[in-house]
Parts: sequence; structure tokens; C-alpha cells
Amino acid sequence: MADIGGVTRLEADTYTSPSELNLYQYQSIQEDACIRLLTLLPSKLASSDIRIKLSITPLSDTPPYEATSYTWATKDGDSSISSSVVCEGAHIKVTRNCVNLLQTLRREDTERALWVDAICIDQTNMEERCYQIMLMGEIYTKAARVVIWLGDASEAVDPDTGVPISDLGINYLTATATELRKSESRAERSPFSSPSSSLYDDLSNQGAEYVIHRKSSPLLQGFLDVVLRPWWERVWVVQEAALAESAVVICGDRVANYADFYLYFTVLSRDEGHNAGLTWSLMDGCKSHMLAVYNIKDRVRDLGPARAFRKVMSRSRRLRATDKRDHIFAVLDTFGAFKSDLPFPDYTKSTAAVFGDMTERMFRLLGSLDVLLEATNTDSDSNYPSWVPDFSRRPQFHIPANCELYHACGKSRPEYSISHDCRELKLLGKCIDVLEYHPKTADLSAYKNPYIATKSIPGYQQSCLVGLSLSSYSTGEDIKEVVWRTLCWNVDVRIDYPATPSLAPSFDKFHEALFSGKHVEEIDKDLLGDGPAGFNDICVHSMPLGITAKKYLASAPWTAREGDIIVLFAGAHVPFVLRRNLPLEEAYYSLIGACYVHGIMDGEAFPQDEAELHWFGIK
Repeated sequence: MADIGGVTRLEADTYTSPSELNLYQYQSIQEDACIRLLTLLPSKLASSDIRIKLSITPLSDTPPYEATSYTWATKDGDSSISSSVVCEGAHIKVTRNCVNLLQTLRREDTERALWVDAICIDQTNMEERCYQIMLMGEIYTKAARVVIWLGDASEAVDPDTGVPISDLGINYLTATATELRKSESRAERSPFSSPSSSLYDDLSNQGAEYVIHRKSSPLLQGFLDVVLRPWWERVWVVQEAALAESAVVICGDRVANYADFYLYFTVLSRDEGHNAGLTWSLMDGCKSHMLAVYNIKDRVRDLGPARAFRKVMSRSRRLRATDKRDHIFAVLDTFGAFKSDLPFPDYTKSTAAVFGDMTERMFRLLGSLDVLLEATNTDSDSNYPSWVPDFSRRPQFHIPANCELYHACGKSRPEYSISHDCRELKLLGKCIDVLEYHPKTADLSAYKNPYIATKSIPGYQQSCLVGLSLSSYSTGEDIKEVVWRTLCWNVDVRIDYPATPSLAPSFDKFHEALFSGKHVEEIDKDLLGDGPAGFNDICVHSMPLGITAKKYLASAPWTAREGDIIVLFAGAHVPFVLRRNLPLEEAYYSLIGACYVHGIMDGEAFPQDEAELHWFGIK
């Protein structure tokens, strides 16, 4: 056994849950703002049962404790409640991963005070669960330390050293963070330098090599083994990591500071190099986790809590939750500044009611219609009005992160009303155009896989052909320039608007690769190897180009159809596509999604006279 940073690593788990258990009876928590703490009893035997004590204590006066952050399921996906721990002679059923966590944390000679959600909350008491969820932000903030458990070391080993490849990943991240901190210190002394690290560059190069040529190395495998673990994909762990004063990450018998991970991914996310972008693309769940944490920790000051919270909710859609409602409930505590304005976790409400309530509140909190940017789902559920985002689904459209750059409706203020049952939304606006041409159903398969580059190539080809079919444009710009600006929604890799003209040569390479006559896999390699700020890096995926009746070029959701209308709503930053519901006499619309129409994104088409605006009913 080895003791590293206060964490004892035991031998392999030999614990077997008994088939018939005397189940522990929880004592109810009578006082407000009280929690249970778990005392983990020591043992010198790795194979002995996990034994604990539970005590109720006011959250305002707790003894020092560590809060744990883990997934109920193991790395191989086993989330069954098939194991147990012993408390006062009775058993509490838990998952195998929870037992593995406690075995790892158990000391030989001394007790350890912990907070473990599966045990410290009576999971059979719905009222208690709802109330304790409201305290979780405080629980993790007040913890002396948050212990993040990624799971056991990898079974795969480095052929040269024989150590688990996950050890290589943890060691790499720790060493790279040390290099980056030293580099940061030098950068602060010189206005012309930025943080750098040879270790960081090595992995970025290896990541790019893997994406383009599928060539890997033990280091890259170990790094991916660590950052692709299920923990990073769970929505609940975002607040657990973001609110921690201090946090450590444990994987097998390796321990690292969470701050090392955060520093690495902060540098990676800001790196505009093409290799960094390709490496970033390999770690989808971890990327969404880190960007959500970034918005909580570092963006609140400049964005304000409401806008930062919307970005966190947007990121939470890319993470996983067993209960769909947790995509809302799991992030409620991330911004205490306006917690009272957010809904109370209530598992007696339907998912549709929870999402509708949150959407209505975001209208008020944001003072804008930006939450409608999330309402771009492709497989509509009859239980959801079209304007209510399904926060449990991964977004099907890639829309630029900072839509506040656009001012399609000038400086107008939003005008809206929502029915008492949250089924109908009325918005003040004007129909300014109609989609005259848009890819038909047979052409849509190219857009349904926006995160798989090879699948997107036919869609990009078609969009270029559609755009370049126009001979002139109302703005007087060259049609090729209109096409590339529409494909990227007129923003570049720095999220500058309008995009700098320097993107034009990158588009030329992009266009040349698309129409080289090569097989799509070869085109994919050409695009991936396009160097810094390759045009494909910033294309707005799954938004094919269509042509409007007024001969504007529009980047609209692939679910749009010919005949759909393009509307500017007062207070919105971008136009939206609507579809008239059937039967036509009902005069209601469905929201299809946001769109970009080149030439009207700075208020050119929004009426100056309010008399030209009228109400649109959306269900």
C-alpha cells in the first residue's frame, strides 16, 4: 500500500455484497440547513467490508470534511446498486464504484470524514433529495477538499515500462501544468510572450497526428484514457468541481490537483493553433465540462451571472444525466447571486414543465430572447412546445458562441407574453423573407452528423454550389466572399465580427479541397491538415445554405423547408425560421431555429416604425 497526498491506495477490490441485507433505516433530518456526514472507519484489510457511521450536523457548523465527486457507474458502465456498506450493523446499498471509491479513501488507522451523496442523502426520500440538492452548492463550497474519483487505473499498460497508461496521462498533466506555470510567470514579465510548454506542444502534435492519420502513442492513449472517463461527461460534477476551494483528482493510485487539469484545458481552449484544435476535438465530454466550469469560475465578472448561467446550461446539454430534469437541477447552485430567481428542484414536476419553467425564467433574467437559440431541436417531442429547449438533448446545430455580436433587430427591446401553462409564446416581430430554396430531405443526411467531419463534406459541397449559383448580391460584395462569410456566420477563430478578410485564402483552400475530385476520406485529411485556423475549423456545422425569395443567402437549420418564413423578433440578436402550423386557420407557428442571413445582421431589415410589427403565436 502507498499513501499519496492523504489518499491510501489499497489492493484490488475483493468485496462481495451479500444477497440478503438488513437495510439501514435513515433518521430523518428535522432541522433546516442540516446534512449528514459519513465517518469512514479504518481497516488494515483491503478485503474487509466498508464500515461507516452517519451523523446529522448543521451545515453552518460542520467539522472539517471532504466532499466526494464521482460517477455512480464504473468505467465499464455498471451502475447497478449491487454492493453495500455497513452502517451501525445494517447495510446501505450502493454501486460498485462507490465502494471502490471508499476503499481507495479508507485509511489504515484513522477515521475520515466525508460527504458522499449516495449515502449521505436518503435516496428513497424524494422530499429530502429535493431539499438536499438545494444545499449541494454550499456542501461543496464549505468542504475542506473535494476528492474527484475517476476510477481504477487502466488495464492497458505501457509496453516499455509496464505501468498503466492512465498513470502516464496523470503524470503528463501534472508535469505539463508545472511547465505552463513557469512559462506563465515568464510571460507576466514580458508583454511579448505567452505561456508555452514543450510537453504541451508534444501532445498537441500527437493529437493532430492521431486525428489525421490515426497514429497513436502510449502517452496519447494514457491522456485520452484519463480525459475520456465517464466522470467528465456527467452534468452533476460541473458544480462539484467549480465550487470547490481545493480539489484533487484520483485515478488508480495517482493523485493530481484539479487545478492542473483546469490550467491545461484553459491553455488548450485558447490556443488558436490547428494542432491544438484537433487535439481539443478528441475530448468532447471533458471539453464541455471544462468550458462549463470556466463560465462559472472566470466569466461571471465580465458576462454577468445570468448570461454566464445560460452558457453553463448550454454546455450542460452536452453532458449526461440519468434523469433529464437534472440538466437543470444540477447547475442551479453554480451562481448564488440569483439563486432565488431559479426554480426549486422538484422531481414531482414533469420534464416538460421543468424545462418550460426554466425557459420562461431565462427570458426575465436575461432581458433578451437569447434562450431561444437553444430551441433548435430536430426530433420534436409532442410534450414540448417548439420554443422550449430540450435541455437534455445535445444541440443539433453549431451556432457561434457569442450571438450578441449580431444586431439584426437593432436596439429594439423584446416584447413577449407566455401563457399560464407555458405552452404558447407570443413575440412581436416582422416577417422579412421566405426560404425559396433549401436542401430537400434527400440531401439532409450530410447535415445530421455535424461532429463527424467526413459526414459534413457533402453538405459543405452543396452549400458552396448553392451560394455560388448567385451571380450578384444586394450588398455589392463578391459572391465568393458572401458565401464564405455566410458559412462561418461572419466570425473568425477569434470570434471577431465581422470576420477578417484574411480568412479568404483559407476558404480558397477549403473550396479547392472540397472539389478536388478525391474520395471524402481523402478530402477530410486535406481539410484536417489545413494549418492554423483552417476554414473548416470555424464553419457553422449542420446549417446548410439556402436562398430566400429576396435572393439573400441564409444559413438555416437543416430541418428548415422551402416556404418557411424568416422573422425578426424585437429584441433578438439574430433572425429565426418559423413554420406555419396545420391547420392553417389556427394561425400558430413552430419555431425551427435561429439563422444567419448575410446582409441583414446589423439591423438593415428591421423596421423603424413599430406599426409594422405584429404578434406571432408560437406553440
